[in-house]
Amino acid sequence: MKELDEFTRNLGREDQKIAEIEKLFDVVLENIDKESVSDIYFQEGLPPIMRVKNGDLVYIEHDIINKETIQLILSQILNQAVYGKEYSTVKSGKREVDLMVTIRLKRFRANITSFHSNEKIGIFLRYIKEDIPDLTTLGIPNINSILERIRNISGGLILVCGPTGSGKSTTLASIIEYINQNYNKHIITLEDPIEYLFKSKRSIITQKQVYADTESFAHGLREALREDPDIIVVGEMRDAETITTALQASETGHTVFATLHTSSTAQTIERVVNAFQEAKQQEIRVAMAFALKVIIVQRLIPTIKKSRTLACEIAFNDKNLENNILRNQINQIENTVYMGKQSGMLLLNHHLMQLIKDGVVSQKVALAYSYKSEELKNEIRKVYGEIEE
Repeated sequence: MKELDEFTRNLGREDQKIAEIEKLFDVVLENIDKESVSDIYFQEGLPPIMRVKNGDLVYIEHDIINKETIQLILSQILNQAVYGKEYSTVKSGKREVDLMVTIRLKRFRANITSFHSNEKIGIFLRYIKEDIPDLTTLGIPNINSILERIRNISGGLILVCGPTGSGKSTTLASIIEYINQNYNKHIITLEDPIEYLFKSKRSIITQKQVYADTESFAHGLREALREDPDIIVVGEMRDAETITTALQASETGHTVFATLHTSSTAQTIERVVNAFQEAKQQEIRVAMAFALKVIIVQRLIPTIKKSRTLACEIAFNDKNLENNILRNQINQIENTVYMGKQSGMLLLNHHLMQLIKDGVVSQKVALAYSYKSEELKNEIRKVYGEIEE
């Protein structure tokens, strides 16, 4: 009888805890609608945190999350997972996993991490809006030049680059939706996890979840080539095998869109080439020189009006950039992009400077997000005389 009473009490405590988690989710979802929240962070030892419209991190009014609470949050999230494979990998002890979850009809990309240093769990949720933004509303500069190239491409590689949280997935989804609305194409996407959900319009779109529908990006690419696609979207070029397969696909008349975690045009080329052993690097340079069509590098930065905007670098593969790649002239690429401004190319510093002149971002913010801040300082001094404190 004693054991039954103890079991009943424990069951009651667990029900109470689950009810508290449900209330926490209520607060989170309310803030998403009210504060334009993009990300939610649950980490043991901290209260819940949200990233609001201007990019600031704000604590949610709630107790510090302890081990029991984080385990219950994890359990509730995993119960909402779209794909069963990720659930099993988390349960079997994998240190980090990405998956899509649906909480009260809202979709989130979830990253679950078990930290080696202190064995604590972190859960990071990114809100994925149901509607795919119109490409022309994202704030990408020289968008007409980009669209002109997309319209005329019949094979080749288009890269959308930037650090984590810079909006790469949204930009890529908006490009694909633009094609979907305007062109008759067969599009296959390979994603980990699937974020935006497409509905076929003028194009036919097939979305595949890597590690669920196919065993890897590279394997999925090889499978896709047998399915008569016009366009293949690779969520991320993570390794040499995926890069090789993507280049091969782009050389055989397919248009390949992919993302990379890089911060400039030059670094993008360097990252691709350096994924390979030295003996193979020249072969990859040759493949990149002829396959590459467009590079968009972007950062999502705070504005004066407490929101966020895109700052971008745009490069098109003209003869000069092609030669830079073939001859391994990485230090010449920035000048090549500058010289291509008449055709719509744009350096990140020049876009940042335009955003300062337009009163969109402060000098301090622009300098913080520049990968060549001293050069930007010189440009600011030429226009304004001195740097704002």
